[in-house]
Amino acid sequence: MTVRIELARRPANAKPQIRCVHRSPLLRLVTIGRNVPLHRGGISEIIVVICPTWQGQGRATDWHDGQFAQGGHAEHARRADDCTGCGSQHRGPPRRSEAAILPDCFGCPLPIERQKTSRIDCRRGEQKLNHGRIVGEKHMHAPVADSKPSLIHGTAYRPDIDGLRAVAVISVVGFHAFPHALRSGFVGVDIFFVISGFLITSIIVADLANGSFHLSTFYARRVRRIFPALILVLFTALLLGYVFLYTDEYKELGKQVVASAGFAANLLFWKEANYFDAAAETKPLLHLWSLGIEEQYYIVWPALLWLCWRTKKRALPYLVGLLFIASFLLNIRATTLNPAEAFYSPLTRAWELFAGGLVAIASSQHTKRPFGFIPDARLRMPVSDLLAISGLVLLAASLILISKNTPFPGWAALMPVIATCILVGAGPYSWVARHVLAHPILVGVGLISYPLYLWHWPLLVFTRAWLGGAGSAPVRFGVVVLSVGLAWITYRFLEQPIRSGRSALRSVPLLGGTLATLAGVGALAMIYGWTIHPDDIDSYAAYFDSFRNGASPAREEMVDVNQNQCNFYNFESPLPTRVPRAAISPDCYTSHSHRTVLLWGDSHSAHLFYGLRKTLPSDVSLLLTYASACRPHPIDVTKLETDYCEKSNSFALSTIRQVVPDVVVISFNNAFDTEYLRQVSREIRQFGVKRVIVLGLVPHWDPFLFKVVMQHYWQLTPSRISTHLDQHALGIDKAFRSELQANEPFEYQNLFDFFCNAEGCLIYLDRNRREGLVSFDNAHLRPRASLYLAEHLLTPLIQRDVQPPADARGSAVAK
Repeated sequence: MTVRIELARRPANAKPQIRCVHRSPLLRLVTIGRNVPLHRGGISEIIVVICPTWQGQGRATDWHDGQFAQGGHAEHARRADDCTGCGSQHRGPPRRSEAAILPDCFGCPLPIERQKTSRIDCRRGEQKLNHGRIVGEKHMHAPVADSKPSLIHGTAYRPDIDGLRAVAVISVVGFHAFPHALRSGFVGVDIFFVISGFLITSIIVADLANGSFHLSTFYARRVRRIFPALILVLFTALLLGYVFLYTDEYKELGKQVVASAGFAANLLFWKEANYFDAAAETKPLLHLWSLGIEEQYYIVWPALLWLCWRTKKRALPYLVGLLFIASFLLNIRATTLNPAEAFYSPLTRAWELFAGGLVAIASSQHTKRPFGFIPDARLRMPVSDLLAISGLVLLAASLILISKNTPFPGWAALMPVIATCILVGAGPYSWVARHVLAHPILVGVGLISYPLYLWHWPLLVFTRAWLGGAGSAPVRFGVVVLSVGLAWITYRFLEQPIRSGRSALRSVPLLGGTLATLAGVGALAMIYGWTIHPDDIDSYAAYFDSFRNGASPAREEMVDVNQNQCNFYNFESPLPTRVPRAAISPDCYTSHSHRTVLLWGDSHSAHLFYGLRKTLPSDVSLLLTYASACRPHPIDVTKLETDYCEKSNSFALSTIRQVVPDVVVISFNNAFDTEYLRQVSREIRQFGVKRVIVLGLVPHWDPFLFKVVMQHYWQLTPSRISTHLDQHALGIDKAFRSELQANEPFEYQNLFDFFCNAEGCLIYLDRNRREGLVSFDNAHLRPRASLYLAEHLLTPLIQRDVQPPADARGSAVAK
């Protein structure tokens, strides 16, 4: 058998102890160990880790095979690979008398041969255990009393890291279930990234050092760790989607299954992350973007580590450092220019995994370590404790100070990343590690963190689809409890048997084939969009799905709604970007008559264009300059070429100054900056503009209006309803009205009052709940609704200030 014995020097006032005391043949070693003069050698602890050679098998087992280990968060680390393993040739569970549960494997039963062993075969030589004395220290693999112990002892299991996983998954689940209570919980993913980079790098470096690293073995472990729970969740998502989703939603789910099975979900959501994208809470597999980034990292990183190890091992710390810096700089640049890229791209997220890799290399006994400033957790316990406490404080600060309005990842992501690096680097013996992070409750949550992460978001999304809304706090809490239960069942009855069963190696192709089959089912769902709903409902859903993807029959209608020729958002870009279009159509800003009206804002100014163009006199020039999701705001002139919002607002003011329209109509779908609206209204009136009209928000629906009809009013659809209004939008409009004064430099028009009365808000026109529905999503007006608004409110309002000149009126009277 292979035995690793670690002797750790103790502080002067520490009481010697032996950690491995078991009812097993190992007790002989511990008993012998008790004869070691601990008080003389300054040794506080003896840690014994055994990796047996099975009788009749003829070979030592793989140190990292770990088939009996009890896993942690598979997406970010695996406990199986951290634990000193039990052989892959195991033919059945060990008898109780043959098992020793080691603290460093925390639940990993290590069967021990029933034979007396006087000689220990170590990795770097042979050692003899002779009457309580360890001889031949020169070749010991683990540090001895006279050596300097490292922060991290090989790849031994660390319960404090499972505790960190628990903090991460609790943060993410809390943020998704209760976003207003835990507004910074999304940084839990960054914690996971650091942990993953640390553990994977530690394991690969250890395997490279002892010559046991093989890419095939590494990826086989990844398959056994990642695939089982993922397959179950994807299969359940397809099943629940068939019941609860509509045709358009099920097609989207199929696309997400295909991307997730190929570990490319981050690339899919990156491509879709534009203004026209569906809301995040309608995507059951959105959370798998992080799994995609990690698996893409795993594809490249092991081979790169192996190559560097074989060619110039001493350069490894510098290689990781350079990769860290390069990725971090890309992240900083992209956060400003292209937030979607910064969030989803593996190139802009890899620095977080490399940060964990740097800690692993700095802590490893097998690499040249230029990081001498990192204190040793056993020799400098006060420093280790201070580091861990500071890391915990910094982590808590990141969970409080960062919000969804913070540019992220960017510089802000440094807070959780540095905090996690400090907590991991401080080692498993700090006070925080032993008494906080290694608390049994946190460790227990950490063990199920991977399946919990997988389960919670799809259940929240399907609950929302079922209820037609997010649901009350007790409902969401119940979903979280259900997620925890399913996570434990998945961990206990699926993950553990597959990872520790006698057919673990043979399970790899089976798991791969099953995941590929699910991807095929997802592809079919993406094409056909099957559901259990009646054909008329599916047809209704498919009709409105055409608005999202720009297919017929909605294509022509969307042209009238979007007016993209006047949009500075680069909708033609293959990937989302904040870089503006070079120019918009001259027709959008060129006046052809003496009377001019200009629309300014975001897409909620664009959807007014169709109705006004149809109802205003032909000799009135109607201009439009806008950018999707951009409200009028103070302009940063340094970003005119890099941010479409800045360019759109700057161009609008420039056009107003040059053209001097009679009326400027400002309309947008966002919070109102009252002070800026006052300032800019006074400014453009000084240009000669007669009138500035600021429009309030139109009614917003939650969920999309056509889904409200299908879910709640399909049998009997009234023309007005008072339910499912978005309360957040109502609050924005109400807050703005409360700030208005009697002498404002602009005129405010309440569109909510126009569309709504005591009977409710108008949802369709012309007695047609399909073609006449006022909105194709949650708020944008369709052409009929735009025409209705212009005829009954906006055109009469505007025409008071765009009367024809006196000579023109006289000519008209003479005729």
